[in-house]
Amino acid sequence: WTRALLPGAPELLSELASKYRIAALSNSNVLHWTRSECVVQVQSYFERAFSSHQLGFRKPDPQIFRAALRELGAEPADVVFFDDNQHNVEAATALGITAHRVEGVQQVRDRLSEMGLL
Repeated sequence: WTRALLPGAPELLSELASKYRIAALSNSNVLHWTRSECVVQVQSYFERAFSSHQLGFRKPDPQIFRAALRELGAEPADVVFFDDNQHNVEAATALGITAHRVEGVQQVRDRLSEMGLL
């Protein structure tokens, strides 16, 4: 997402933001994060967008999830997490977060529908 959001992502994020708090947790560096802020404006789609370079940890380190939960004031059981990396999904699940491995916007949409969240 340093160049553009995936097709369908802005619409899904807008739909979700009207019902839920949404946040992003990304392994990134200052260069890519700045580009995503300035060019793509990714952060504008989220209540809060967290980058590994800001938090000092990288997924799948449990500390990055704990830091994001702490900043959001959220409990693990109240969070649904989507990622394309199975290691990140397993790390989130180990903390009590409902986590799903997905590839692409349609898979996220399908999972949310299956869960009754869309």
